[in-house]
Amino acid sequence: MKAVSIISIIYGSIVLISAIISLPIIYIEKIVFERIPAMSHGFGNSINMSEIFSNMLDKMIIVMPLQAIINLLLLISGIKMLKKNNIGITYAKYAAIFSIIWYIFYSVYMKSVFVGMFSMNPIFGSIGEGFYYVSIILGGVFACAYPVFLLFYLNKKSF
Repeated sequence: MKAVSIISIIYGSIVLISAIISLPIIYIEKIVFERIPAMSHGFGNSINMSEIFSNMLDKMIIVMPLQAIINLLLLISGIKMLKKNNIGITYAKYAAIFSIIWYIFYSVYMKSVFVGMFSMNPIFGSIGEGFYYVSIILGGVFACAYPVFLLFYLNKKSF
């Protein structure tokens, strides 16, 4: 149980820090990309990069704080479990469930961004959806592996 507690602290801290650091970066990117003019890619349609990136960044500003909150809960649960407090197990279970729900929400919410970025060019339009599904599946393996492990491991654990 000590190893799971330490891993929860490390995992929660790393993802929490990355979510917190990404918020100002996203905001700065939004400001920069809003200034990019529309341009033509030679297929008769003009691309409004600022609109595409602004849409993506607006969505990221919503999903990143949720990720930070969930991983703060995971960090707290790791500390509580390390101190052999049963509430830490409950917090870890909630953090794991919310992580999985967050990733499903993220996957659905961000589909328009991934597919939209590739649909700018008719040649790559069909690749966009395939790229989206591959990245969501691979990302799901990394984002949900530890939460799923926690749910199974902590199912009947107590101190």
